[in-house]
Amino acid sequence: MNNLEQQFHDEMIFTYKEAKKLGYRPNLFLKMVNKYGAINTAKKLLATEDSVHEGIIRLWELGGLYLSMEASVVKPKYKELFTEHET
Repeated sequence: MNNLEQQFHDEMIFTYKEAKKLGYRPNLFLKMVNKYGAINTAKKLLATEDSVHEGIIRLWELGGLYLSMEASVVKPKYKELFTEHET
């Protein structure tokens, strides 16, 4: 894992912990990150046919959209990790 991939992974773990503070525990997401890695998890979720994931709706309800995986994926610093289609 290169430095940028590690940063993305660390950010996904951080956002999980912050979401818990809001009262949302995306445990399945954390399990996926631990099993497949943050980037592979993000790519897998972005490729699903569901246009809106349950987690992003819950974060929106709690005022925490900034903690969504999608918000991290579109950050310019992670541009090289994802395809144009994924962002």
